[in-house]
Amino acid sequence: MANETFKFGGTKWAVKNGSVLAYNNENNNFKPLPFDFTRASTATRVNEDSLIEVVKSGIPRIDYLDNPNGHLLLEPSRTNIVPYSEDFSNGNWAKSNLNTTGTPPWSNVAIAPDGETTADKFIVSQDVSSKRHQISYTFSATTSIVSFSVFLKSAEKTSISIMLSSSGIACAASANLNNGTISIVYASNVISTSTSIEDYGSGWYRCRVTAQNTSSGINNITIYDDSIGDGISGVYMWGAQVEEGSYATSYIPTSGTTETRVAETCTGAGNAQVFNDSEGVLFAHFKCLSNISSFERVISIYQGTLVTNSIRINFHSSENFSFYQKYVGSVRTTNLSTTIINKTNLNKIAIRYNSSSFDVYVNGVEILTNADANAFTNPLNSFGFSNFDGQIKQIGVYDTALTDEELETLTT
Repeated sequence: MANETFKFGGTKWAVKNGSVLAYNNENNNFKPLPFDFTRASTATRVNEDSLIEVVKSGIPRIDYLDNPNGHLLLEPSRTNIVPYSEDFSNGNWAKSNLNTTGTPPWSNVAIAPDGETTADKFIVSQDVSSKRHQISYTFSATTSIVSFSVFLKSAEKTSISIMLSSSGIACAASANLNNGTISIVYASNVISTSTSIEDYGSGWYRCRVTAQNTSSGINNITIYDDSIGDGISGVYMWGAQVEEGSYATSYIPTSGTTETRVAETCTGAGNAQVFNDSEGVLFAHFKCLSNISSFERVISIYQGTLVTNSIRINFHSSENFSFYQKYVGSVRTTNLSTTIINKTNLNKIAIRYNSSSFDVYVNGVEILTNADANAFTNPLNSFGFSNFDGQIKQIGVYDTALTDEELETLTT
């Protein structure tokens, strides 16, 4: 296979304040090619030991959730509206029919996903008939779509429900902590609902429910159980988060106030010596955090700006639409599109360009092709991500056009 002059990720990561390194192996020498990275706040990641840890401001996050080789995590700005995300004993959390006194203890009784003994236990009170056992928090949201997520682990009970609600509005989901499934069980006066559940190891699952209504009326989260209780059995809980948006982002810890994780940028790696203007391949292995976004996400080799001389993978803000583009000067000479790509899946995408054509391979199959003999007016000299939120496992740029067979192998 042709020389890979620009490499990023895979199993090789190097980060420091303000940059993350790409590299090449020309002449069997690794040559650092730093991206400029920004994030003016702390953030969290899952480290190599499968524990959630806080990363300092300005440090890129290599996240290992469900991925032993790691991926660069880039996210938009989000705020956790819940001011006591790990302290359910705080008075801001309202409790009903829970055993929060006496034996057994319920606060700081289990090892949490960050490795500390800070998880609380949701213990249903002893009763002889079914009643609602719950803990809830009231907040203020300014948008109509809200996501609630919380880490849950089975103790004696294997199922529990979580809910977003307000006056006349409710969306509830039931989580099975034995087999790692979650589903909507009740929805009233909402436009749309969705759920997700992620395995964080050691029995912990991050459970999420999202609801959208016609106004910003959703203002309450609840964890609840309607079964008969014995005053002992329950579920461990930790890390509650409410954010305004259609999906849950990485955990934002709070301890008395709301906290904001600032958006991240990652741009400008490489130089003119590592990119071939005449022919080559742009390869990317990644996934987005959602199908729909308020902006277009771009992965690109370019010169000057993303819409002058460039090769672009461009995911449209609307669901399913993705574009593969070539700009010469400021003229878009190729604009191929498809709706078959699920942005939230891990995809392997390769664009081959040369003096005659522009071809797109996705997950082992050529899906698009177009004749394009236009030469760039200025040399390609940079690689970057624009408005990108997602997980980047690997990037590769080849200095010659690969064969059909090589592209099929590369993207499989």
